[in-house]
Amino acid sequence: MYIKEGDAITILNAQAVDALARRILTLRGEEDSHKECFYAIGLNVKNIVQVTDLIAIGTVNCCYPSIREIARTMILKNCVNAIVFHNHPSGDATPSAEDKKFASSLKLALEVLGVKLLDSVVIGDSYYSLSDISEL
Repeated sequence: MYIKEGDAITILNAQAVDALARRILTLRGEEDSHKECFYAIGLNVKNIVQVTDLIAIGTVNCCYPSIREIARTMILKNCVNAIVFHNHPSGDATPSAEDKKFASSLKLALEVLGVKLLDSVVIGDSYYSLSDISEL
């Protein structure tokens, strides 16, 4: 989903990520509600959303996003900051060990390209922000 001119959405905290993520996930419809979906949000220097990109669709309990695809989106849209999020269809927003490991690897990879990963958020019945608890 590309953000249209005039849709100036600023992301300043995990609550704003949660609100945008729920809006985006709702657009996917009921047919995909049982699948994990992984998105990247690209931001400019003022943390205004430039792009949201569906990176991967998984199954009921796993998803395999590509660091390469996330980096590609950030570079093509001239983003300097990034946030990623994915849903847990179970409703439990607690990140898995794989979720944490992927976020750490992504952060390092994006740093090399001059893009700062600000947060990785898991959406369930509530949300879990890795940066809010200093795990990113």
